[in-house]
Amino acid sequence: MSTSSLNQILLNTVCPALGVIMANAVFTAPIKSLKSAMSYGSLGDLNPLPWAFMTGNCIGWVAYAYLIQNPYVFLANAPGVIISLWLNAGAIKLQYCTQLGENRKREEESSNEYPNQKSLTRQEMALYSILVLWIVVFTAVAFHPEHPQEQKVLTVGIVVNLNLVVFFGAPLSSIATVLRSRDSSSVHRETMIMSVLNCSFWFIYGLAVMDVFIYVPNGAGLILSLIQAALYLGCPRNKPMEAGFGVVGTEEAIRKDGLEIGELEEGVGGLMARR
Repeated sequence: MSTSSLNQILLNTVCPALGVIMANAVFTAPIKSLKSAMSYGSLGDLNPLPWAFMTGNCIGWVAYAYLIQNPYVFLANAPGVIISLWLNAGAIKLQYCTQLGENRKREEESSNEYPNQKSLTRQEMALYSILVLWIVVFTAVAFHPEHPQEQKVLTVGIVVNLNLVVFFGAPLSSIATVLRSRDSSSVHRETMIMSVLNCSFWFIYGLAVMDVFIYVPNGAGLILSLIQAALYLGCPRNKPMEAGFGVVGTEEAIRKDGLEIGELEEGVGGLMARR
């Protein structure tokens, strides 16, 4: 086998195949942390915002894979649609529990029997906004048959690129907190490591097939992931964690989120009875 053929196999087959594995590893990395958070009844320091962008990212790339007929891109993102929806559902439940505890406290402190309650959690607002964006994009692409295939690929490619960069950079939403507190507990270690590897493989594959929509966002994602790694290494974690994951496993952390351990059933039952 010639060196040229070997290089083609490595660049066009091995790299995207490894990219498929690493992409799904990125999506599954937070599962154990979310399970730990659900067992404690609080998100603690776990940052769920990237999961909303993960859903939009996977939906967009599945559509892009269909348009360009690329099985590697499809296999790297289709499982992530289901995984990300499960992650978002878990985060929404925990944020609702927190809101419920805060509402109970406000009710006890005020004479108003029914204090103002938010109809949506922060995670729901982020997730629904992204889903609406993709519905608009798909509507524009699907119901304009006069648009050539290249135009459809360009439209979906641009939007999914923006979503991907935000997805990789979403954990940096806590950068101010990390720098101020010198505590990197909110940076999810497993996701950070998998993101570096995932972006590296897809960046190389994108260059090999000369697809700007693959190598540009993954190059940017690699840079953002390395920034997260620098924060993680430069600012040590100062809080106790569950099995090395970014979940604060203490009763104090859960109380800080507004709902004490063991009060969930009482809180739900009390509010429902008063209604």
